Amino acid sequence: MGRRTWIKIYCDKWLRGSIREESPETRAIWIDILSLAGDSAYGDDGIISVAPGCGYTDEQIAKILRVPIQLWKKTKKKLQKTDRISNNKSGEIVITNWKSYQSEYARQKQYRQSDNTKSQGKVTPKSNREKREERREKREKEIEKERTIIMSQINNLLPQFLPEIQELVTEYVELARIENKTQRITLCKKKRLIAELFHEWSNCDSDLLRDDFKAALRTSISNEAPHINYVKKVMKGNIRRRKIRLRRGAERDAHN
Repeated sequence: MGRRTWIKIYCDKWLRGSIREESPETRAIWIDILSLAGDSAYGDDGIISVAPGCGYTDEQIAKILRVPIQLWKKTKKKLQKTDRISNNKSGEIVITNWKSYQSEYARQKQYRQSDNTKSQGKVTPKSNREKREERREKREKEIEKERTIIMSQINNLLPQFLPEIQELVTEYVELARIENKTQRITLCKKKRLIAELFHEWSNCDSDLLRDDFKAALRTSISNEAPHINYVKKVMKGNIRRRKIRLRRGAERDAHN
């Protein structure tokens, strides 16, 4: 498995095949999807995914391709209907017959390796600056991969709340970002805050408890105290009005 530097396009099929009957938008997105599959870490299998068993969300794909989300969803259905792509149980996009059409890359692999071996003797040793640059680029790729995985996890968590709760959770997390001393909040912390709220939400097994959770979330936001302990105290009835106010994890008295 590995990324590819190119993919194969059959000129006759592209100009006179069934794809030519599709709209310009569908043809453009189809080429983008093929390129994305080749650029994926699973380019030999024609699978588009963030990590093994973790596919991209529609929002992430639309952002990568820089197309409106509705256009991507419409085109995805069209490509699925014409049996060009499919989605497995993990939500990964699988290109149909990828190995049949893109086997040329694997066949030429031995020749590329041979050329690289011949040229290795001519390559001058890398400078310390080049080595540092390579390490930096590698680290940036690792960070971006981790960021994509965390974003996928966040996007999977939020829809599990009711719509009105989702809005409050988003406002709660945004307040936590503003309250943060450095004026920024890491994705890991954002995911942890949402996960903590979801844990509390999951324990609400009645409409009454859900109403209490919603009220506690509103109180936490209005009192500018985006901390899970504060939400818990409000739900238990230990906090009324603005008797106690938490900011950045510390308790302090406020005027009634």
